[in-house]
Amino acid sequence: MWAMQIAAGVRAAQMESGCRPGPVDDARLAAIARSNASAMASADRLDADDPAGSPFDQMERMGIAYRDAGALYAATRRGPEDVLMRWRGRGDTAEMLRRCDTHLGAAVVTGASGMSYVAVVLARL
Repeated sequence: MWAMQIAAGVRAAQMESGCRPGPVDDARLAAIARSNASAMASADRLDADDPAGSPFDQMERMGIAYRDAGALYAATRRGPEDVLMRWRGRGDTAEMLRRCDTHLGAAVVTGASGMSYVAVVLARL
């Protein structure tokens, strides 16, 4: 449920920046996001390192050709609104929300501590 809310918030932020249409959900990017979120939950720490490789490495192995791509990460106990609010307030992350991506995948996985780890993979295909 949170992943859908995160995806909707990212889509809305990009559309507010003039991107029409906003990025569409992509199952392949969601699988990469899930891999990243699962790795963080397993380690129970916010970390972009995934044993499966970077989102870019994973896209390449899956045969996904992209013109531009990026990823957003967060950890929270408060919910999707907290994540989106923090992302909008950070310079580099806020810039990611203003990009005009065509596709996105989002995932949220909860670690043993109860912390939820969020990963969003964005791309222009």
